[in-house]
Amino acid sequence: LSLAGSQSIELRIDRDIHWHYKESLPYHPNALTLHTYDAQGGVLHEGTFYSVGGGFVVTEAEAQSPAALAAGPAVPFPFENAAELLVIAEREKVSIAEIMLRNECVARSEQEVRDGLDRIWSAMSSCIDRGLHQEGVLPGGLNVKRRAAKIREALEERERSKTADPLIAMDWINVWALAVNEENAAGGKVVTAPTNGAAGVVPAVLRYYDRFCGGTQRGRHTFLLTAAAICSLYKR
Repeated sequence: LSLAGSQSIELRIDRDIHWHYKESLPYHPNALTLHTYDAQGGVLHEGTFYSVGGGFVVTEAEAQSPAALAAGPAVPFPFENAAELLVIAEREKVSIAEIMLRNECVARSEQEVRDGLDRIWSAMSSCIDRGLHQEGVLPGGLNVKRRAAKIREALEERERSKTADPLIAMDWINVWALAVNEENAAGGKVVTAPTNGAAGVVPAVLRYYDRFCGGTQRGRHTFLLTAAAICSLYKR
């Protein structure tokens, strides 16, 4: 492992990772404690980190101090629940996406926000495409076979045969979500939205918007910003 890009250390999985299957730390069950040692085996530093969902990691200090978790730059339109969000939208005569955009722009420029949204969609779209073309058995020992590729082939054959099916778009949405979920299960690159368990839904709906609704870049931004507002409430 390369620490801070400068110090290389040896990591042996069989020796250096210890699983405590029957223990759970009080703050959250998804916990990891890291220890660093000097050449003589003395402890230089240790820290505990919690994976709390939605791609967020909380340190032990943050876990013990709710105020630290809430710290951050003041946004122009704070909201704690959906009712407050709707009141702001009505009062300001703006969309939910615009509220989120203005809040995001406290920490970065609008162009940086939009570039970030493009990167998110690119990662989601690539994940769909990979999942649609992978076959075999998913790792983990349960012998679960990938299904997305075969369903994709069947849908493409239906389209080539020009079989009239007004609901084929729904079948595509399902297989796009399945493709992402299978990539998730295989340890591929995914985007949590709002959690890994639901990571297939947002990419699938966005792909539907692109393919069946003539999607635009600005429309994708609106969708992702709106989804971010809703997902932030789930997380809260």
